[in-house]
Amino acid sequence: MPSHISHSLLAEKLFESLGVKEFSPQARHAVYIGAQGPDIFYHNRRSSPSGLLAGSVIHRKGFGSVSARMLEHCLLNGFDHNSPQGVYTLAFISHGIMDRVFHPYINYFAGWVDGSAESENYRFCHPFLERILDGALACTLCPDNTDYSPGDDQPLNNYSFADKFDAGSEMPHALRETLEFALKQSYSRMSRDEQLGARIQNAYADSCGFYHYCEGPRSPRIPCQWAALLHPKKLPADIDFLNLKGTQWFDPCDQDKAHSWSVHKLFSRALEQATRICRPVRDILAGGDPPKNYPGLPAELGDHGLRSDVPGQDMDSPCTLKHRDPLPLKAVLEQIAAGTCPSHWKAADELFGI
Repeated sequence: MPSHISHSLLAEKLFESLGVKEFSPQARHAVYIGAQGPDIFYHNRRSSPSGLLAGSVIHRKGFGSVSARMLEHCLLNGFDHNSPQGVYTLAFISHGIMDRVFHPYINYFAGWVDGSAESENYRFCHPFLERILDGALACTLCPDNTDYSPGDDQPLNNYSFADKFDAGSEMPHALRETLEFALKQSYSRMSRDEQLGARIQNAYADSCGFYHYCEGPRSPRIPCQWAALLHPKKLPADIDFLNLKGTQWFDPCDQDKAHSWSVHKLFSRALEQATRICRPVRDILAGGDPPKNYPGLPAELGDHGLRSDVPGQDMDSPCTLKHRDPLPLKAVLEQIAAGTCPSHWKAADELFGI
């Protein structure tokens, strides 16, 4: 899946495309918390009770139903498109759309660990490529943030996501209530979970800590598993991380159709889909009628997993990953972790076009 900055950039562009120029202070945090979708549960590794399992469940099946229940919660309680709940719902929807568009690219070029000896070469490469794509999108979509310099402790391209996400020690009640309602209505096991609200709060709190860690000072030498979670300051220029050359690649779940899309093309596709799906939702929240023959959110988004947008997946079992041609990410990651980046590597802002 894409990482947190990529998701937040898509949400920002989505609201721009919907004509939203300003948010209330309460709704602004909802943009960035919502854009992370169920990923906040993956960061819930310190506080208990944990919602870690919920992250896997939502990514595997039911995303369309969860989104529809969030919309239902807004409508039942009179929360409009400008409310924190409405903004949170729209941003949440964008998360699943971006996952399905980007996940095949990341899996194909980063590989995955499947128990084979060869696949050990791909360990930690998935999150590492996600952070590289974060850097590329932050540099190209936020061209005014030119204060970033390699080697400093500033957030990537001066884009401080942690501050945008962090609404204080407690997740805003309006957002926690919206998500809890949707999960209880969508999954029978969660409907019986008396600790679900606490799991959501803990996921939010641990996510805040994780995002601040990612933007904080870093040691020159750290283990690969931690280096993979930080945005690299310098990278080799001879690796086509963004597929700007148009190399042919495949969705790991689908060998029938080749793609040559770049990362920027994928972002455009995700934004087009998010705008198409979210515009009627925004209109409904604003008090308008659904478009004629509107199929509803579950049908628009689908309840299959977020691993791919290949149609016809069985939502009870994710598609089987088969095809990959990884970039030499492990070698790059190991040099960054060891603090031995060659002098000819380029700063991220230079490499990605600022």
